[in-house]
Amino acid sequence: MSAELIQNIVLITFLGILLAFNPMLLVVDVLLVLRSKRPILNSIILTAGFVSAILLMLAIAGALVDPDSQISLSKISGNLRLPPLVQVLAGGLLIGYAAKRYRDKPSGTPSKQIHKIEVPQKPHQIFLFGFLKTPFSATNIFAVLILARLAAVNNWQPASAVIAAVWLLLVGIIPLVAVVYYHQYKNHYLVRLNQRIDRALTYDFGNIITIALAIIGAVFAAMGVVDLL
Repeated sequence: MSAELIQNIVLITFLGILLAFNPMLLVVDVLLVLRSKRPILNSIILTAGFVSAILLMLAIAGALVDPDSQISLSKISGNLRLPPLVQVLAGGLLIGYAAKRYRDKPSGTPSKQIHKIEVPQKPHQIFLFGFLKTPFSATNIFAVLILARLAAVNNWQPASAVIAAVWLLLVGIIPLVAVVYYHQYKNHYLVRLNQRIDRALTYDFGNIITIALAIIGAVFAAMGVVDLL
């Protein structure tokens, strides 16, 4: 086994791990398995939607990616950089909104509210959920672009590209497959996880959101001021 082949396998495995990092899809899969009448079938349908979306993204990326282009977060962020005055204005607005949230915060201990996660019920809804949510994940987009560029640069044959895509997907669906496994053989772990999800849904994230808005606003404003100097 050549060193280049080993490097490609390691890289594709890492990209598959990026695909696997999809908390929303995983949470919905857990809820489907625990709360639906056809847990295994619904989990398979959700996985099929995820896989179909990744295959479509790979096909589009393979047709459009330029082998000579460089995909990097620094290049992407540079292209998306806002003008300094806009950054300062956006930062000020975010800080002002955070201050307004802090002033309008009700006094006393707020009552707990349950933030419900809408879980699709019908088979076509489950498939569309997995299919439509997948392209909006930054890690999914990055993994697909890297694999497409790797195939283009190395001029892979169709068979090699298919094997790479299959391995990417096999690694990417491990969490979804694990949910089915735990449902069949270690269901108490999923029940415990569901309880933690319920506690998280009743937690008041208002303070965290206010602090995050203030920090993001301060960063935007500071970046704009630095660019102006």
